[in-house]
Amino acid sequence: MVNLMSKRLIKNIILISLLTITFNSFILFSFAEETNVIEFNQYSNVDLKKAIDIALNQNRTLLQEYEDNKIYKLKVKTEVTNFLPVFQASNDYKYNSNVNRRLLYSSLSPSRSIIRSQNETVVGVSQPISDLYKTSLNYRIAKENYNVSMLNTTLQKETVIDDVSGLYFDILKQIRTIKYNKENVLSLEGYYKIAKDRFDHGEALASDYLKIQVEVDNAKHDLYVEENKLQLLLTKFKNALGVDLEQDINIVENFKEDDIASKSLEELGLIALENRPDLKQQERNVTIARLNKKLSWAEYIPSVNFSVSYVHDYGSNFSVKDNVLLWVSASYDFWKWNQRYYGVKQQKSEITKTELALKDYENQIIIDVQDQLNTVNEAKNLIDVSRNTVKYSEESLRITKNRFEVGLALAIDLLNDQSNLLNSQVQLASSELDYQKSLVTLKKTLGILAPEQ
Repeated sequence: MVNLMSKRLIKNIILISLLTITFNSFILFSFAEETNVIEFNQYSNVDLKKAIDIALNQNRTLLQEYEDNKIYKLKVKTEVTNFLPVFQASNDYKYNSNVNRRLLYSSLSPSRSIIRSQNETVVGVSQPISDLYKTSLNYRIAKENYNVSMLNTTLQKETVIDDVSGLYFDILKQIRTIKYNKENVLSLEGYYKIAKDRFDHGEALASDYLKIQVEVDNAKHDLYVEENKLQLLLTKFKNALGVDLEQDINIVENFKEDDIASKSLEELGLIALENRPDLKQQERNVTIARLNKKLSWAEYIPSVNFSVSYVHDYGSNFSVKDNVLLWVSASYDFWKWNQRYYGVKQQKSEITKTELALKDYENQIIIDVQDQLNTVNEAKNLIDVSRNTVKYSEESLRITKNRFEVGLALAIDLLNDQSNLLNSQVQLASSELDYQKSLVTLKKTLGILAPEQ
């Protein structure tokens, strides 16, 4: 009867252990790694979308964030393993070949029989019951920390996209600036030929064509400076993408217009409050603070441990003893009462602090949205002003050029109008692309810049 009960108990212990391992394995695999590796072998015709895709997969700052996410996943898995009970199995075999030992063992027996060998097998499972609640809290805290890590990755993605987009538009701006500078050099060289021809025919002074020659040299130097700026921007751009700085890359102007700025401030504020990852981080921090408070309260729970063991003892005299040991132990450390009390008070203060920080974040988000929306609208208005300035400069230059060709205008007037046209063209390129940059920053302010947002 005892053997039958013991065998059933062993089967139940093994069954419980298998079910526990299966449950925890399910939780572990639910956090399986998701890999999304995209290799980019072509860096030709890189537009804004392709640049962002490259950065999201190769930017070194983001790769560090991805590794941090893996670390937090492993911490969650570590907390899961704490749910597993302690499984113990041992086998103790004793053999007495020494006469003195035999006498010692036989002296312990009323029949003074000699024990030559003894085999004892112990199988048991123990579980600290009181720690299960703490373990569940630590598991939930680890999951919240993992969620905070994922939100931080989203926040970092938005920063990388904003940086890459800003550099992309700066490069386009520089390409346009170089184009206008090249056109400026060609125009000045044409003016120089006109002035030199008029001087050769005795229709103008030498100072006219010499002045234009100086401006041609200055324009070529300015073109050289602008081309160097472009190379520096390309180097920064490749670094932001995470590609080799020696890698050749060809930028093309191709981006999608966005009408996000057409929405009202109230609508944009609601979008930001719903999507901003840093705001969600603060909400998670409040949850973590509340869980830590519960964990502090859990320190008041006495330590309770439950253990079940099966002992099979086989002696040399062919006697078999089967024992099932069940016991529950409890302990409580009264000396740490004040430490637990102050721990709870500390966590209450932490909750208050995180809740106040959350409210500050909500208010600051509305301020940020309003400020960035003003920046977008100002940049958009500046485009119209710049376009009108270009039209005026082109017309003024056309008139001055016609007058200069017939000797009714001085070279200095022609050079001033040409300089004004160049400046207005550069200003137009700057205002158009700064407007696109401001739209990207607005989407970042709203929390909808990262792909998962």
